[in-house]
Amino acid sequence: MSALITTYVTHGGSWLALHSGMSNYPIDSGYSQMLKGYFIQHPEPLPVTYKCDLTDSPSQFVIQDEHYQVGLVDDYTHIFLRSFSDAGESDAGWRHFYGSGKVAGYVPAHDIEGMLDQQNLALLKTVVDWLLTHQSSVRWKQYLKM
Repeated sequence: MSALITTYVTHGGSWLALHSGMSNYPIDSGYSQMLKGYFIQHPEPLPVTYKCDLTDSPSQFVIQDEHYQVGLVDDYTHIFLRSFSDAGESDAGWRHFYGSGKVAGYVPAHDIEGMLDQQNLALLKTVVDWLLTHQSSVRWKQYLKM
């Protein structure tokens, strides 16, 4: 399945990996290489502060969350969100081009309360808007048949 995803993005598709969408792939897999990030671990839920550098989004918000700790494969991505808690700090959101497509990793909000937080939703909307702006005319249905 990961080969289909990377092929889809390479040919102009957009891909959003939400928190657990990166947890089952080895670091050296094609999927993790495309995403440029991978899951390390998380503690039990605690207050997590998310700080964003995108000008059209909330600059900071706090939610009760599992503080995802992630690693990045390389530096060729824009890290737009960092997370901070008593468990440490980590990258929490990044985006980049891959082939003819776009990829974003986004780790906040592991439950409905966090997902419905208005500041989180505003930031997530900004990320999705970026993924869909000027998207190529990739015919995604062809990849569902493979």
